[in-house]
Amino acid sequence: MKVTDVQPQKNDNSRVSVFIDGEYAFSLDEVDALVMGIKPGREVDREKLGEMVFASQFAKAKNAALKLISRKSVCRKMVEDLLCEKKFDSEITDAVCSELESLGYIDDYNYASLFAEYASEKLWGERKIRYELGAKGIEKSVIEDVLSDSSLADCETLSQVIAEKYVGADLEDIKTKQKIQRFLASRGFDFSVINEAINICIENTRDEI
Repeated sequence: MKVTDVQPQKNDNSRVSVFIDGEYAFSLDEVDALVMGIKPGREVDREKLGEMVFASQFAKAKNAALKLISRKSVCRKMVEDLLCEKKFDSEITDAVCSELESLGYIDDYNYASLFAEYASEKLWGERKIRYELGAKGIEKSVIEDVLSDSSLADCETLSQVIAEKYVGADLEDIKTKQKIQRFLASRGFDFSVINEAINICIENTRDEI
């Protein structure tokens, strides 16, 4: 097989299209083409062609991942999902993610920490935070480490939320209590924590009388 032509791409002058035996084979960055010695007339075997195609796909996948990372904080699974949607195979996806992790562009622990902090500010309980992080592909060990290091809403904080949201309400009324329980349970708090927060709020109300 022989490289018969190398042409700059019309929509991106930094990339070139490579033709093998008169047919388009792949595209890659112009610099990579120069480094690999890709030029018309060069003979290539199947192994070398495979390396060239891998380099082409790797560069495309990496650029797609970096565009995502430049817009928002991401975890590894988010990058994997993006590359899967763009039809990159698992070998390319794993290689790109591994390189970006080594460079610090992907850091699941840092992502999980930021997520937990944000979720706590939104008044999400530990159960919901753990579930959401798991759904994002964060490993259980990382989730546990992050939650142990995070300042999540405690009973005192919840009691203040209850006092503000249900000001003037009879917190000892069973229907009011159930309403509060449903509200906080939907945000991922355990009933034991919820009930303790309600009791604290009730005690504080009695002290004010």
